[in-house]
Amino acid sequence: NVLISDYQQAIQIDNKGMTSPNGSTGAYIFNNTIQSVQLLSNTVQDLSRPFVELDTATANMKTLGTEAAAMAPKLRDAAIAMSQDLPFAASEIQTTMFDALASGVKGGEEGLKVFADTAGKLATGGGAAIGDATKLLAGQLNAYGAASDQASKYADIFFNTVNFGV
Repeated sequence: NVLISDYQQAIQIDNKGMTSPNGSTGAYIFNNTIQSVQLLSNTVQDLSRPFVELDTATANMKTLGTEAAAMAPKLRDAAIAMSQDLPFAASEIQTTMFDALASGVKGGEEGLKVFADTAGKLATGGGAAIGDATKLLAGQLNAYGAASDQASKYADIFFNTVNFGV
């Protein structure tokens, strides 16, 4: 509404047609129209960006094989639900599950959900990015041959280490 009212104030309508306050016609209207279209386009891009990023993360997961492709839509829905409780976008959570699966974390669909939830909480509590928490947890699980259901055990160890100042 602000853009439209500004546009209406800037254009004077008289019997001769539309003119700018200084009397020019075509270029003024053309430039205002171009600016309005650019603003609208940028707004649509900004609003759609999270959805595009989530779709990209889901498509990436599907590249990891038939099992991952079958899990991808369910994990996408889980990422959307988790984003309501964690301070991360659904695309970041979906990427966490992709990274965990790609790095060899075991546990299936439910295990990846637990892993992502734990990584999100570890990142939040530690003031870190979820990607960093994912790398830390996945590295430890893989180093010790543990499955994703052990992620919270390792996260607790990291928290306690920090609490003791080591």
